[in-house]
Amino acid sequence: MLRERGVSPTAQRIAIALELLPKPTHLSAEEITRRVALRDDNVSRATVYNTLRCFVENGLIRQVNVGAERVFYDSNTGPHHHFYDPENGELTDIDSTDVSILTLPKLPEGREAESVDLVIRLKPTGATR
Repeated sequence: MLRERGVSPTAQRIAIALELLPKPTHLSAEEITRRVALRDDNVSRATVYNTLRCFVENGLIRQVNVGAERVFYDSNTGPHHHFYDPENGELTDIDSTDVSILTLPKLPEGREAESVDLVIRLKPTGATR
């Protein structure tokens, strides 16, 4: 799969891919680093971040920003949106057919929409900010 997307399959990249690509998942770079370290202590934190950037650039995964403090890497690259629950740190997929966005604002001249990424942040019912 890596070669198909133009990514050279090094041992470190394969170790990182094995944490993300076999099934749909949402993981932080820190969680990926921790999981890979359990199997291979030769993968540095910098290698994980560089590999994640490479995977995003080559369409293997998506980067989902849920705020300044939290980034997830999503192995589901198809159209979909997310619920984010800051209380438990979970990011959950929402099928794109479950969301209806009827209109978009007027786009800048000479530009077109490439995608719409929606993250709905959750809080307990009745809770104030």
